[in-house]
Amino acid sequence: VNSSMETLVMQISKLVSLFFLVFVLLNLFHCIPDIKEFRTPAEWEKQESVWLAWPVFDSIKGRHASDVTESIVRELASFIKVDLIVQDENEKTKIISNFNTKKIPFSHVRFHIAPHEDIWMRDMGPIFQVNGKKERRIVDFNFNLWGYQKENSFDETVDRVIANNLGLPTIKANLFSEGGGVELNGNGIALLTEAVSFQRNPNLTKEQIEAEYKRVLNIKKIIWIKEGLPEDQHSTLGTLPGRYFTPITTGGHVDEFVRFVSTDTILLGEISEEEANTNPILKLGRTVLENAYKTLAKETDLEGKPFKIIRLPMPELLFETIGPGDGTYDFLKDLEFKDGTKIIAGEKIKIVLAASYMNYLITNGAVLIPKYWKEGRSEQIQKKDQAAVRILSQLFPDRKIIQINPENVNIGGGGIHCITQQMPAVE
Repeated sequence: VNSSMETLVMQISKLVSLFFLVFVLLNLFHCIPDIKEFRTPAEWEKQESVWLAWPVFDSIKGRHASDVTESIVRELASFIKVDLIVQDENEKTKIISNFNTKKIPFSHVRFHIAPHEDIWMRDMGPIFQVNGKKERRIVDFNFNLWGYQKENSFDETVDRVIANNLGLPTIKANLFSEGGGVELNGNGIALLTEAVSFQRNPNLTKEQIEAEYKRVLNIKKIIWIKEGLPEDQHSTLGTLPGRYFTPITTGGHVDEFVRFVSTDTILLGEISEEEANTNPILKLGRTVLENAYKTLAKETDLEGKPFKIIRLPMPELLFETIGPGDGTYDFLKDLEFKDGTKIIAGEKIKIVLAASYMNYLITNGAVLIPKYWKEGRSEQIQKKDQAAVRILSQLFPDRKIIQINPENVNIGGGGIHCITQQMPAVE
């Protein structure tokens, strides 16, 4: 009996030693993730809340950005908490009164004092990371108002103010970047455009930019797309065909035209050849999207498998005429345009809206997507709205697809995704 026991103990001892050796080797080659290691979850992973900033001005007179904010607050009531930043207690009181008057539910809303000059929480707000110890931290990128001003903007501090309010640590990135310019699959891969990254960081090489993104976002691979849509062309470049201006746009954010919908599936905007032949702006857009398709079709995930690529129609082009007193106009009139364009004092100008079905928000149980048809508009716009609902319903069968008209925000250069930022759950 003693001999049998000794043999059993020796066998167990050998197994423990073998297990320990395997554990050490796996850690040595980084096969076991560190529980303390932070990662940036994909948007479709479980969230605790969605962050918004209360608007401080309107891009065009009489078209309130707060209408879009209110719609988002209302629609999210059944799905998730909302963290809303406001200027001060006085503004908070006014917003609560407004919600009561309009019968907008707000028991799910948590208010935070964080002074701000604009609404673009995706870009100026916190990018949250989590780890296996149920901890969060915030990635702090430099923000220079999408490259429109050389020095840091006032909104550059918003993410740090929120981190301080929540008692969260930050990791400082040595890059100018925005959340809308980085699309993540939650499994080590990011989509970026060269046009945005190089415009924001002209003194850095692609290798330096890649290394810094990989460091702070804890990713392994970056897929580079050359440029974004013409409707998102950086406004300083000048006008599009027809002398249309872009409305304080980002210069090529990925969330306007290409998104991950799962770790191995990419959703890419599409403009048909027939559509492209009807308008020179659409023709430029088709070229961008088909070049992006060629790039993505050659790429693989971390296991070497090709991505599944699904196409989503781009909306019909939408235009507005703006003039003095409109927020977007008052910003554009002071720019120096690289193509020599001049805005004559008092002159009204035409803009093409930053409209895109791709600028949607994925959250717990729901996907908020743009809707552009309204009474008096063409049947083609309605058909495209319906196509967007159909395709996104197939991609997210367990979530409710909710349509919101984002035009009052599109006039300022962004959309639903641009003014929201998800905070991942730590469960």
